[in-house]
Amino acid sequence: MPSPAHDRRTLMAAALLLGAVVCRGDAPLAQEQGRHEITLTAKRFAFSPPRIEVAANDVVKITLVAEDIPHSFTIDEYRIEKRAAPGRPVTFEFRADKAGTFPFYCSLTIDDGCASVYTRMLPILRRHGAQAILFVTTDAASAVFREAGTGERRLTDPEIRELAAAGVEIGSHAVSHRPLSAMQEEEIRRELADSKRELERVTGAPVRHFAVPANWYDDRVLRIASETGYEAVFCSRPSTVRHGAGAFGIARVNVEGGLDLDAFARALSPAGIAQRRLVMVLRGLPKRLVGPRAWTALRESALGRAGGQWLSPSRMAAAAAVAVGAGLLAVLGWLLARS
Repeated sequence: MPSPAHDRRTLMAAALLLGAVVCRGDAPLAQEQGRHEITLTAKRFAFSPPRIEVAANDVVKITLVAEDIPHSFTIDEYRIEKRAAPGRPVTFEFRADKAGTFPFYCSLTIDDGCASVYTRMLPILRRHGAQAILFVTTDAASAVFREAGTGERRLTDPEIRELAAAGVEIGSHAVSHRPLSAMQEEEIRRELADSKRELERVTGAPVRHFAVPANWYDDRVLRIASETGYEAVFCSRPSTVRHGAGAFGIARVNVEGGLDLDAFARALSPAGIAQRRLVMVLRGLPKRLVGPRAWTALRESALGRAGGQWLSPSRMAAAAAVAVGAGLLAVLGWLLARS
């Protein structure tokens, strides 16, 4: 079995909830109510229309049209898994014989570009006919490929090309994976432009999307990404993506390697997302207190010395958050004792 740290990095992903089929339970299922033919457009990580409302036992025929990149379409309750590429619409139909509201969704995203994406994730994607976006850090010597003692190398150029040929969209995760918000604008521009250029050389295809390394970004990063030619920027802010949301700062929910299906479902629930937002704030306190440069240096040093099964980036952040929280409670207790 791979280590928890290995799984955590391999399977860091996000499910983007983008719409719903609403079936009203206001008619007997034995009575056919009608037939709906709907063209569902997928573009910029959103579906239009975002909501399809039908009566019980209606027949629903959907033509899925992808306008920019390949998009998947899944409704778990109806066991529907479809995929459309630009210029190749897909048509399917089903009978709405279940009353309720059923989300449809698309897109997994995977960060960093570790070799396990090719050896482990690609077979899973192929087995389920799923679509993914892979954000690759282009510098193979980056510390992100040495973290947590996994010793996982970066994908080779031929592996990246094979992933792209299999339908995985390749996006940029910067050159070095260092905190962008700690850089001057010229360096930010180099990180975004050079990685984009290199990945376009490798794949022979446009690189349209960017994911922020370690969620270190500010308004300058989003602006420079737009100026550099990216069409969307993904971050690691726990939330869902709704129709009409902006394309720069798309939220994602991390899927850690230790999650089972029940925990995954809870993570995507409103309560689960609220909980993750709170945890993110607490775990982010040490980073904000010491700043991106000092935190990155501390993390790389600690992981380089003791990385592995017992120390990972996630555990390091959690331990630092606990230490900060304990310190704040101690100060509060001291102040109360003096009052």
